[in-house]
Amino acid sequence: MRLFLLALTFPALLLAQGRDPFLGVTEFRGTVTFNATASGPGLAGGRYSMSASVVATFLLTRTRSNTPTWTGRFLTSSSSFSWDGTGSLGECSVTEKFTIQGPLRTPYPDDPEDIGIRLNRDVWELFVAAYLGPRQSIERTITCPAGGSRIERYQAQLVVPPSIPGLPFPSSGTTLNHRGQVENQSSFGTYILAPAIQWSYTISISPNDGDLRLELTSAQYPNWRPSAQKDGSPGPSLDVTATVLNAKGEPAPLDVMSFEWELVDTSKEPGIAMNWPIDAKPDEHFDLRFEPQGEQIPVSDEKQKMIRLVRNTASDTARIVPYDWGGWSTLKVTAVLRDGKRLTGRLKDAREDDLRLPMRQPTSFIADVWLRQARASGKPDDADDENIPMGDGNAGDGLTLYEEYRGFYEKGKHIEGKPALKDYFAVNKGSGRIHAGLEHFGKVTGLAVHHRLKEDEITPKRVVNGNTSRAPHRVDQHAVIFVNDDNPKSIASYAYGGPSTPKDISRVTILTSIPRKPSLKPSVDLFAATVAHEAGHTVNIYHHGGGDSWAVLWKPDEGDQRLYEYWPGKERTAIRVLDESGRDETLVWELVAVGTSIHIGVENGQHSGVEDCFMRYDSASAYISKRDPSVRYLVPDSGEPVGADLCTKAEGTGVNAPSRATPQPRYFDAKVGNCRSQILVNDAVTPPKR
Repeated sequence: MRLFLLALTFPALLLAQGRDPFLGVTEFRGTVTFNATASGPGLAGGRYSMSASVVATFLLTRTRSNTPTWTGRFLTSSSSFSWDGTGSLGECSVTEKFTIQGPLRTPYPDDPEDIGIRLNRDVWELFVAAYLGPRQSIERTITCPAGGSRIERYQAQLVVPPSIPGLPFPSSGTTLNHRGQVENQSSFGTYILAPAIQWSYTISISPNDGDLRLELTSAQYPNWRPSAQKDGSPGPSLDVTATVLNAKGEPAPLDVMSFEWELVDTSKEPGIAMNWPIDAKPDEHFDLRFEPQGEQIPVSDEKQKMIRLVRNTASDTARIVPYDWGGWSTLKVTAVLRDGKRLTGRLKDAREDDLRLPMRQPTSFIADVWLRQARASGKPDDADDENIPMGDGNAGDGLTLYEEYRGFYEKGKHIEGKPALKDYFAVNKGSGRIHAGLEHFGKVTGLAVHHRLKEDEITPKRVVNGNTSRAPHRVDQHAVIFVNDDNPKSIASYAYGGPSTPKDISRVTILTSIPRKPSLKPSVDLFAATVAHEAGHTVNIYHHGGGDSWAVLWKPDEGDQRLYEYWPGKERTAIRVLDESGRDETLVWELVAVGTSIHIGVENGQHSGVEDCFMRYDSASAYISKRDPSVRYLVPDSGEPVGADLCTKAEGTGVNAPSRATPQPRYFDAKVGNCRSQILVNDAVTPPKR
């Protein structure tokens, strides 16, 4: 048998009752939690940030020992460990980043003792065996100036603090509760060594009374999640009833003196949703609160604790009201019996005390019912891994799973993000026709487009998830603002700052003078296709190519009576103008082209590639002959076809198809193309140039 690491002891509180009331207890049942968050320089250089949490429940049995001791096994355990470290190895840089989740494990599986308590005369102590989190193979990236980068694999795991300092006895009762901090130093198996880590812990241990138990019930609990009203008033409440039952499962009213209700570790997230109200200040109020009912003794609003004295009843009910769509807490209920014993509440058949609000996993703030409905069960709160649409291969939309759960306000109504889809946010300050274009953009791209946000639902910097504090947050994700362009001198709609992700797009202007012209899909007109085109630039979709110009002049020379073409910054070129049937129109243009500005499309330029793609230009008046560079073919009066879809290849189709012989493919294959594989909405990712 291995030795336990014993805790140090401290002088007992003067009002503590000592160990005598505990000596008659045969079994204890308890819960212990550890939490740590740390960052800074490592011991051997480099920097790190880490977060970890451990929750374990256990059952302890009295052992034969000179000092009263109870030991036992963990009933349940879970752990989560996230690490992000950077350092150096000679001239090379080292990067480590990972998250490990799972139950605790021990290198001594045959040993029956995982955890225990020892009661000294004036203090008690809790000791933990050498327990570890899951051991997992992790990748470490080493990048060197001369040799590129390489990946090494190594084993990393969470190491649980081995002991808790000696603790004072309570002034009354037989429940051992304590919160505090303990320091533990461990390398976790990482290259960047962390200094001693300060862990916060919570211990709750009470007698496992075989005759009486405190059972918690709530019909709403499995399907309840926090919510709130836009004006700050609460959402639907949750009622929880606590009942003291005897061994037969019958109420035991004569034994109960009082009930103690307490909300612990309650959230105070800014605002009530990720974007409402905008730029919310740090919240002074708890997101979940007790609603006063009947006669009660409020111990402390700040501690969220109340006591209700009872007579001739075995039950009591508390009502919890939510003031935030993403609030969380833990409900602790204690029944104080007339003989001084204290019973800790738990759900029927539960293996741990207390009640996580809402019903959720130990390492999560998200309601289980929402995860089931969203088909996201098993995902961590900080997940940002959506792959629909696949786009350029970068997963996610900049929003963590928790942020999508907490939700947003759009046009005054609460909405949620889509855990399976990438979310995109827009504010339309222009005409209603822009909405139709954004709806088409969402339909074609597969993005979940939320295009009815109001200006007061985003920050002045256009952030949609700025109300954050303790909950997982990856990056400030931005909305895109669309406005009308009524300037008669404007010649094009424009996404300012694009192509890029939403954070770089200061605004998108849409010409109001766009004619009502159908696209290749009759249900989509040129205006909607234009909105979709500019929206494409806000998710880093590029044009099919470059080199086209609408600043080309056709002008006859009075001396030789020939027609010349003038490109900005180039020598003039004598040209002939033909229609697509081959008929010569040069003479006509010599008569009418007195400094006429022409939009010329070039090979592999903006007009190239798949014909039915809304990222392809459709405004050229003429194009250049492949066989004779001095010939210009006129685009028919019907104009270029308007694309309404999003291409998946660079090869030209329709008027650009390689097989088009009369007179030729207009603009040939796209230089870039495959627009569907360029989509990138995540502001956490540096947008690549294409």
